[in-house]
Amino acid sequence: VLGSGMRTGGVAVAMRRAGIGVLQQRRVRTSNGASTLPITRRPMRIGSFAVDFESRTVTRGGGIVHLSRLEFDLLATLLSPPGALNTRSELIDRLWAGRRISDTRTLDTHMRRLRQKLEVDPTKPRHLVTVRGVGFRLDP
Repeated sequence: VLGSGMRTGGVAVAMRRAGIGVLQQRRVRTSNGASTLPITRRPMRIGSFAVDFESRTVTRGGGIVHLSRLEFDLLATLLSPPGALNTRSELIDRLWAGRRISDTRTLDTHMRRLRQKLEVDPTKPRHLVTVRGVGFRLDP
């Protein structure tokens, strides 16, 4: 749906073809903080798990890992791009889209659940890393 026209400023064309909802879902952050729309999101393998963005599925050890919508969105955000630092406020803004959450520990709860589902040893995460006092990143 979002083809080479995106490289030449075809945002209006993409909006007509895909609809604004799809366009907003495909927005990711580049290394310099600017927003962009990826042409494709290919499946990725990180350690013992794999993520397929088109089908919104995660597999580990050959089996499907069941993630909530918010858990998958958190994982996808951390993978845009892999290794990038995501501050707590950035993640809250992206995942809760302007809705107020009364406790930022809500984000910690979702990270803990993701670690339990994806990390080999959730108590010593290798991929879903906390940057103390700042936020989180996903190390490939």
